[in-house]
Amino acid sequence: MKIGIIGTGYIGLKEGLCFASLGQSIICYDIIKEKIDKLKKGIPIFYEENIDFLLIENLEKKAITFTDDLKVVLYGSEIVFLCVNTPENPKTGECDLSQVMAYTESISKMSEILGNKFFVLSVRSTVPVGANKKIKEHMLKSTQN
Repeated sequence: MKIGIIGTGYIGLKEGLCFASLGQSIICYDIIKEKIDKLKKGIPIFYEENIDFLLIENLEKKAITFTDDLKVVLYGSEIVFLCVNTPENPKTGECDLSQVMAYTESISKMSEILGNKFFVLSVRSTVPVGANKKIKEHMLKSTQN
């Protein structure tokens, strides 16, 4: 199965490496080109036990690739996991969904450009109850504009 991961932070990179280790074909995207360049060279961007080994092993097997082009991920994936940051507001405790909303809007617009290619989008970011309904409505609105 071809799986896309949007975001190469703690959740996205570890999830991508685990899927790759299970034999799936993984393409990871991040907006930060420096992170992508390091990962392509097998250099981990954070410490996690055995992540260096898993990264190099899966790069050598060509089970995982990295890109800073979102279209490549959307076009080449059957499932896309959205793993972006949702920081908590220290004053209110509310979850900041701005990155999730920005990516879902981009995904909506790009999927039209890609010929409405079908893929499953799974929001893997930490979101509060009811957020997926808001995300769906936001995506539908984005395709109408």
